Amino acid sequence: MKHTESEKKLIKALKEDPNKSFPLLFEQFQPPLYAHALRLLGRGEAAKDAVQDTFMTALTKIDQLRDKAAIQYWLHTILRNHCRMYLRRRKKEFHEGAGWGDLPDKPVPAAIVKQLHQRQSRESVLSGLSRLPEKLRLPLLLRYYSIFNSYQLIADILGIPAGTVRSRLSRAKKRLLKRFDRKEGLLQNTGKSPGSATLTEKYKDAVRAFYRGDKTRFLECFAEDLQLRFTSGKEATGRRRWALEWEEDLESGVRFQPNQILSSGGLTIMEGAFRNPPHDPHHCPPVGAFVLFHRDEIVYKVHVHYGEQLK
Repeated sequence: MKHTESEKKLIKALKEDPNKSFPLLFEQFQPPLYAHALRLLGRGEAAKDAVQDTFMTALTKIDQLRDKAAIQYWLHTILRNHCRMYLRRRKKEFHEGAGWGDLPDKPVPAAIVKQLHQRQSRESVLSGLSRLPEKLRLPLLLRYYSIFNSYQLIADILGIPAGTVRSRLSRAKKRLLKRFDRKEGLLQNTGKSPGSATLTEKYKDAVRAFYRGDKTRFLECFAEDLQLRFTSGKEATGRRRWALEWEEDLESGVRFQPNQILSSGGLTIMEGAFRNPPHDPHHCPPVGAFVLFHRDEIVYKVHVHYGEQLK
C-alpha cells in the first residue's frame, strides 16, 4: 500500500510517540471518518457522536496499535462498530449493559491489537485527562477505562441520573477533542502532582498491608472526616466507619482483590473481585468498585459500588 506524504509523516509520528501525535491523527482523519459515519447513519448529530466515540476509543487504546501503517483501517473499524451499536439501539430499546461495547465487537487483525495496555502509554493519557474538570473526567474514566462502563452503572456509582451521565460524557468528549483541534498538548504531564503509577502502587500496597494486619498504613490514606456514599444511596461520614466496613469483611473471611487501579489527577478508581469464604459464598457481591477523591494523596471522599459479575 502506497502512502501520501502526510500519511508517511503521521506514521512516523505515531512510531515515535503515539500519544503526542494524537492531534495530528485527529486533524487528518476527522473529515473522512465523519463522511463515513454520515453514509452509515444518515444523521449529522449521530455521525458526530460516532466520530467522537471513535476518537475516544482510539485515544484510550492507541498503545495497542502495533502496525502504525494500518491506522486508517483501525479507525474505520472502530467507527463501523460504534455506528452498528447506534443502529442497534435505534432498533430496540436501549440496553444499558453494553459492557465493553466501545471496542470493536469483531477484533481487527492480531498484528494491530494487543490486549493489555502498556503502562507508559496509559500514564500519558491519564495525566493529560487530569486537565478536564473532575465532574467531566470521572464519567469519561469509568466509560472508557473501567469494567463498570454502562450508562446505568456509571449513574449508580456517581449517584446521578443516567441522562446526566450522557450529558457529561458528551461535554467531556467535545472539550477533549476541541483541544486536539487546537493542537494543544493535552497528553503532556504537568508534573504538578504524583504520577498515576505512584498513586496506583500506593493504594494497592495499602490494601495488601491491611490484609497483612497493618491496618494503620491502610487507614492513613483516608481523611478523618471521610465522606462515604454507597450505590444504595446510603451515606456515612468518618474514617472509622470506613474501617468498620473493611474489618467486618475481614472477620467474615472476605478478601477484596484489586484487578485494576487507575489514577488521574485527584481521582482514583479501584475495581476488583470479592473472594468470599467457602462457608458463606454469597457474603459479598462478586465485584466492586471504589472511586477515591483525594487531595495531596489523602482520600476525602469514596463512592462505593458493589455489583454482580459482569459478562
